[in-house]
Amino acid sequence: MEKANDRPLIHLHWALIVSLIYLIVLGHPAAPVPAAHLLYVAVLLGGSSVILRLPFSRPETFGATLVAFDTISALLGLALNPSTSQDFLIGYFLCIVVASLGDSQGRLAGAALLVAGTYAIWLFQGREAFQTSPMLLRLPFLFVATVFYGVVMQRVRGEHQYRQVFEASPRPIRVYDESTLQFLAVYDAAVRDYGYSRGEFLAMTLKDIRPEEELPKLLETLSRVPSRLTLAGQFRHHRKDGTVI
Repeated sequence: MEKANDRPLIHLHWALIVSLIYLIVLGHPAAPVPAAHLLYVAVLLGGSSVILRLPFSRPETFGATLVAFDTISALLGLALNPSTSQDFLIGYFLCIVVASLGDSQGRLAGAALLVAGTYAIWLFQGREAFQTSPMLLRLPFLFVATVFYGVVMQRVRGEHQYRQVFEASPRPIRVYDESTLQFLAVYDAAVRDYGYSRGEFLAMTLKDIRPEEELPKLLETLSRVPSRLTLAGQFRHHRKDGTVI
């Protein structure tokens, strides 16, 4: 299921896919478009739809999968395109490097403009570029690619800082999946307080640390509490040694 914080990345993914398709289909000098290119477009669209429907439990797994898919797709697409040149491949990899400079939305937009603008200056040194639409299609692709990788890197940095804050917390914080109640992450304070190892915690669900008589109350509360940080009430838990807290 699509989460609200994934939407910007998903929108950028589709923008990158569309710009790549335009580059592959319209960038071929011959007509009609070769069958291999049409097959590539079909696989690209089908693969994107499948990935976006997979049930990822961890946001970092979703982001890594999307980046890997888009990077491999872009490299395969550029390899298929007969107009791809060495300078364009250098520009593509420059997108990834420069994207790391965008630690804010403004800097990220500036980094994308820097890549596309620098390549445009180099490209337009020859007048034939103005008469070749496939060459012009490279500019929006480079811009979108820079923004896409920049947003991914911002997410990675944000998740890392978020994890550091929670791991340093003295409270026994646990993260669980809303649908299965499976623990997704536990932090040092929870390991110390409950006596379970991190591996044991990750093999358990929210119900496994409750006394049996507390389970109806837990399930009833989860059914009515909205999916956000809220005070749900007081519950009894039990440690690994059976102590109720």
